[in-house]
Amino acid sequence: MKFGKRFFLFFLLFSTLGALPQVWAGPIIRINIKTLLALQDAGPSSPQIKSLTQEYRSVLRYSSYKLLSQNRLNLKLNESGRVSLPGNRIMNITLKGISGNRASLKLEIYKKNRKIFQTVVQLRNRSSITVGGPKYRGGDLLFNIFNYF
Repeated sequence: MKFGKRFFLFFLLFSTLGALPQVWAGPIIRINIKTLLALQDAGPSSPQIKSLTQEYRSVLRYSSYKLLSQNRLNLKLNESGRVSLPGNRIMNITLKGISGNRASLKLEIYKKNRKIFQTVVQLRNRSSITVGGPKYRGGDLLFNIFNYF
């Protein structure tokens, strides 16, 4: 066998083996987290979250919503990601499983290494949930969590 053919077969073998761990790793879920400050004042809401604020106004008692941050995570099964939150808090999100069109996510919020909140949610693909959070700067923090896979 000539050198060129051996090199090609060697390259083909190792490029295929290199791709296998990605295939075996399972699906990756993309998660977007928007951290909002919900307030009682009559100030304007952040324009980037106009569709959310229209939805919130019909069910929540706040008059304005400020977008504080947006974060993205890409998680595999049983993998966790961290998001920094206002007030020296951290949110951990862990992908616990996928069943059909739903992802099971474990949400935990920590302050000074102490867990202050924990829940597990089932979230349909391409949908979101908003979780109410702690008090912050005269309002309440809200976390809008959207996933797609």
